[in-house]
Amino acid sequence: MYDLPPDLPRLRTLETYLAMLLAQVRQRIGDVEQQERGKPRGGEQQRAEQPGGEQRGQGKRQPTERPSEERRPRPRTPDWGIT
Repeated sequence: MYDLPPDLPRLRTLETYLAMLLAQVRQRIGDVEQQERGKPRGGEQQRAEQPGGEQRGQGKRQPTERPSEERRPRPRTPDWGIT
């Protein structure tokens, strides 16, 4: 566990901050759940929408090619004297 401050005022400050952070997390969870309720669930609907009746993982896979500019080597990272 993290070291906690030894005095009451700093503990109360930490408690307030964590309570506000928890409220933000719960709000975000509620927002994401609301968005997911509006989306159709995966599975059967996705399978029906694929062309040719192919299911995931079946059929030919197209090779991916990177454009030539992405094949250039990265510039060297500067040496900051850190060993």
